[in-house]
Amino acid sequence: MKSLRFILPLLAALLMIGCGDETKPPTSSVPEQPALTVSPDLEAAMTAKLDELSGEKNLDVNNPPPDLDTNFDYYAVVFVWGTLRPTTILGGLIIDWSGSLNGDIRPVHPIDFEPETDSILTDTLSPGIIEWASSTLLEYDGIAGLLRHDRRNVYFAEPRIYFTTKPFSIDLTLSQLDRYFEIFPVDSMNAVAVMAHRIERRVCAHGQFKGQWVREDITAFKGTMHGLWLNADGDSVGRYAGSYWVTDSGESVLEGTISGLVTDDIKGHFKGKWWFDDPRMCPSPECGTGHGRFVGKLAYIPAGYVGEIAGEFGDMIGNKAMPMHGAWRVFCRGFNEPHTEEMMQ
Repeated sequence: MKSLRFILPLLAALLMIGCGDETKPPTSSVPEQPALTVSPDLEAAMTAKLDELSGEKNLDVNNPPPDLDTNFDYYAVVFVWGTLRPTTILGGLIIDWSGSLNGDIRPVHPIDFEPETDSILTDTLSPGIIEWASSTLLEYDGIAGLLRHDRRNVYFAEPRIYFTTKPFSIDLTLSQLDRYFEIFPVDSMNAVAVMAHRIERRVCAHGQFKGQWVREDITAFKGTMHGLWLNADGDSVGRYAGSYWVTDSGESVLEGTISGLVTDDIKGHFKGKWWFDDPRMCPSPECGTGHGRFVGKLAYIPAGYVGEIAGEFGDMIGNKAMPMHGAWRVFCRGFNEPHTEEMMQ
């Protein structure tokens, strides 16, 4: 009984403590940290890097890029880590960000890597895992690249990419990469920023053209061409004119310009080569009276877009003027491709 006299008052005191104000939130001795952000310049640089990865820049009219394989989806991804905003702090700790990123990523572009301390450790031409050595002190490093996903592969779960460093790691699904931008604080000064988007498949600007292939005389291997430039709907949006000839070295070449439908302002130019279907008949006059073909490169001068042309001429044996027709297209570079009419303005 003596023990009960001591225990019962203790239980009552505990119950009174437990029946206090339940609506009062618990207090914490850890102060809240302000949300970390990236500087506007860095965010703009990350966006510019995505745009650069998403399209073809500085295209050479003589070396058009190959089309993307339609069996693959492509994602442009950028990872940046370290101090992501300017700071006036003069000292601090060096942070080791060495890590890896899995996936078929190529090419891989290091961002602000210093040769003395930072480097890509794996062969960037091989798919699989990209590894790097990186350390920062009140600055940032990063990597960017094109992630390629083969849609023909069968997966039991949605594919993911795994970004792994000593201070921070994250895995993301491909659907998240469709359009993604997040900042992950690591401490009061450092964070990891991730930006990505899927490269949309677009129908690039394209169309046709039709006109006449005119020989200088019945046996000549040179002459002129002219006709109408059409958009994808078959509407006339411009005119083309050019010449073709055989060089002293025996090469059959052509060159011409594209102008407005009612003006003579030059909008673009093309050049290429041509040949007859049956070259065994050349150089006899008969080889120039049959059917021929041509291919070439296309460049819209004001807009800076390049592409290709291909077509055929002939089927008017014995005549100086033969019908010609062909198709043209430009190579897509980014998300906001112009329409044909905009390119002709």
